[in-house]
Amino acid sequence: MEKSQIILKNDFITAAFKTKGAELTSLKTIDGTEFIWQADPNYWPWHSPLLFPIVGGLNNGSFFHNFKRIPMERHGFARNSEFEVSIKEDDRVVFVLQSNDALFENYPFIFTLEVEYRLLGNELTVTYRVYNGSIEKMYFNIGAHPAFNCPLDNNSTFEYYYLEFEQPETLSRQMLKNGLFNGDTKPALKNSSILALNHELFNDDAIIFFETKSKKITLKNRKGGKSISVLFPKFKQLGLWQKPGAPFICIEPWNGHADFDNSTGVLKDKKNIIALEPKAIYSCSYSIQIHE
Repeated sequence: MEKSQIILKNDFITAAFKTKGAELTSLKTIDGTEFIWQADPNYWPWHSPLLFPIVGGLNNGSFFHNFKRIPMERHGFARNSEFEVSIKEDDRVVFVLQSNDALFENYPFIFTLEVEYRLLGNELTVTYRVYNGSIEKMYFNIGAHPAFNCPLDNNSTFEYYYLEFEQPETLSRQMLKNGLFNGDTKPALKNSSILALNHELFNDDAIIFFETKSKKITLKNRKGGKSISVLFPKFKQLGLWQKPGAPFICIEPWNGHADFDNSTGVLKDKKNIIALEPKAIYSCSYSIQIHE
């Protein structure tokens, strides 16, 4: 076991995390079935990165704040940052990242970011808390990027799987070009709760919905067997993604998204940016449920 690896366990599931990025690296049932993508670098070298303080990419790879242009990498810096462990129990862990001089150069706000993981039965709940320690409003996005093994067994292929929304949806995906929205949309669902999966769906990058009625989505196999649900009641946007041809699917609850290609880059004016008042706390949660 890596020195930085943290394990949570109950009678139903076991979860593992690393302190870098406070990243979930494993979620297994008692029989050893692994639900989280194991970061094969031939496809995608991540498991479940945390997206903060932006989601997606920025126009020209930067933002403006107080008339200063500041570079920011895609999905922000949290996924590459080392977190401290503030609480560790058998079924609960809290990771903390605090602003420092180095981070302040690239993100000019004083903040504390907490990531709490908690097991309850067959469910892992993930809670993000952001504290604004600045004397001005703090602007940010936050999102999850968990990747789930698909297929979950050796007897199926990716095409056996589908995503089931909790209610019928009529949705258009927001189209990306070079990582930015260009204003184009494409129909994805019409009064249906079922999105059948195939690799060609992701030839044009991620499937992104700005708003869904459903706040629960389940990955299922047409042949039956284990399934997994993601519940995201406090998130507005939803991303679905895979590296084309890879044996995983990402189900990504977001509060925020990439820039449009005509964005001015001013952080406070970014579409769907979160504005947190000084000394205030922002919180949102999502859950992963495993079904045998």
